[in-house]
Amino acid sequence: MYSFERIKKIVFSTVIALIPIHQSSLIASELLIATSENEAIEEIKVKKVKKNGNLIVKFCSDLSDFSGYVTVENKQFLVSKADVIKGNKIVWKDTDLSKTKGDSIDTNSLYSEGKVILDGNCKVGILPIILLGGALAIGAGSSGSGSTSSN
Repeated sequence: MYSFERIKKIVFSTVIALIPIHQSSLIASELLIATSENEAIEEIKVKKVKKNGNLIVKFCSDLSDFSGYVTVENKQFLVSKADVIKGNKIVWKDTDLSKTKGDSIDTNSLYSEGKVILDGNCKVGILPIILLGGALAIGAGSSGSGSTSSN
């Protein structure tokens, strides 16, 4: 969960904070705050503008406490002005944007619980794999023998 660099910074700032010098304690506090602000989570599954003009950002898992904005075609879309805010997606309706997806949608200023939300590598759950396997098995089994009659 924590990177080695983050652990090093926390240990270093804790040691500095324990030194009974007022100035060192202030530096350590600022270091801890800067470390926590630079955290990011990789959770964006899809970001696109549909042909009806809806801007959609979907996440790999449920998130909360959204803030910030998304930028598309030099226009900012504030989270506070979104039409739909759910744990797994944010939607702005009727944005007058052309259909697009991917890197043309800037989400570097989108936050959840104070952490920047980045593009993620969403894991596929076991249920879709089971359903796909079952569908393939049914399809293969139904191509068996049958009789047809003709006049």
